[in-house]
Formats: sequence, C-alpha cells, structure tokens
Amino acid sequence: MNYEVQSILFNREIWSHKDAVGWLHHHHYIFKKLDATPNYWRFRQHDPKKLQQICLTKLRNKYIGQGITLILAYLE
Repeated sequence: MNYEVQSILFNREIWSHKDAVGWLHHHHYIFKKLDATPNYWRFRQHDPKKLQQICLTKLRNKYIGQGITLILAYLE
C-alpha cells in the first residue's frame, strides 16, 4: 500500500461526537484515540511514530466531503 490513513477529522460544526463515532464504526475505522480541538474531532488511526518507522512520513489532507478530512501518510 502506498499510504495509510493517519487520522480522520470531523468538523465539529457539522458532526456531534456520537455521530462521528457512528460514522467510524460504519466504515470500519477505529476510535481509540480522540483529540478534540475547537474545530475538529480528530480520531487517530495510527501512531505517527509507528508510521515513521516504516517511512510513511509525508502527510497530506484529503477532504472527502460532509465535513470529513482524511490525514494520509505517504512514503517520503
């Protein structure tokens, strides 16, 4: 695989915490680690340190619609 989803961000103006967790569950993502910022619910999928160990250090945001952004980690 050329990339991994490092985190998934949900716009807090659109998504409640409960609805975001429901979306993650429905789409088979994990929701162990949550960072709440004023604007986003940020659900970590992979530890950045573990991604660095396999050289996935380049990050890119991909907006997929409905207030959801994927943070993708690529090979450097």
